[in-house]
Amino acid sequence: MNIGLVGTGAIAAQHVAAFQELGGVGFRWVVSRREDAARDFSRQWGFEQSGTELEVALRDPSVDLVVITSPSELHAEQTILSLHAGKNVLVEIPAALNLLDAERVAELAGKLGLRVDVCHTMRSFPGIREVRRRVQMGKLHIRQIAGHFAIPRRRNQGMNGKARSWRDNLLWHHGCHMVDVAMWVLGTSKVGGVSAILDEPSRETGMIMDVALQFRSEDGPLVNHTLTYNAEHLCWEVRFIGQEETLTYRNGSLLDENGGSVVPFASWVDLRPQNKAILESFTSGVSSEYEIDTVLPAMRVLHEAEISATTNARDISSREGVKP
Repeated sequence: MNIGLVGTGAIAAQHVAAFQELGGVGFRWVVSRREDAARDFSRQWGFEQSGTELEVALRDPSVDLVVITSPSELHAEQTILSLHAGKNVLVEIPAALNLLDAERVAELAGKLGLRVDVCHTMRSFPGIREVRRRVQMGKLHIRQIAGHFAIPRRRNQGMNGKARSWRDNLLWHHGCHMVDVAMWVLGTSKVGGVSAILDEPSRETGMIMDVALQFRSEDGPLVNHTLTYNAEHLCWEVRFIGQEETLTYRNGSLLDENGGSVVPFASWVDLRPQNKAILESFTSGVSSEYEIDTVLPAMRVLHEAEISATTNARDISSREGVKP
């Protein structure tokens, strides 16, 4: 399967490294906003062609799959362009920065008979999969999920520590990870009581740096997530509080209540399990756990969270005597 890669950042390199180890993938095109970035990435990873125009790469009939790892704000637009060109798509999370665009992508893919898979990578983490397995087997009845996500962004730096030229979105990007993992583990697509508070955008970065959101599953469990860019070290933690036991996913490890390991550690930047499952689904025609229709429920929760945050901000302003 020949791929056309869009984006040359740290996550793009992780995808290519995973594809190289998995094998069976041809590196046809790499596209970046800067010619030098595309050229350098192409040389480093062995792509046949490089450039700055996605449309040119999409006209290449040898490209079977477009892998989109560009800034989040471009995901929906570039996915739609790729679909119109007759290409299947693997797009990094989030599929879009709003619900309407995500639904447009899903509708177009269905209309054209093409596939869009979204990198909801937490679904591939061994620790998370073990929690979901126990829930499905009836061995763990979750009553509450408490998540905390922190990643260094005080200087708008990326995974590699270098300054970015674009702004990340804490609610729609990393919040999408956290909302989806709760719903996926619980096996639910419907929730209620969605509420969120977003901090004011940072003067230094222009990004919202802190988010708190909560909701309740239709089956009863409570979900509370806090997320922040005000950090110097990654902390990716989800605590699954159950009637039988409490399991905690933390930075690649799944721990029991005594701090003991439940499954072997797995790096959160190892994309091989996810990409292997997606590649196999594309080649076999069998559905995968990452298809865009399966991630829309989480996007709907984020949409409700955004509405809630706006309402809460107005209420606070009103109480403080400030016009909203």
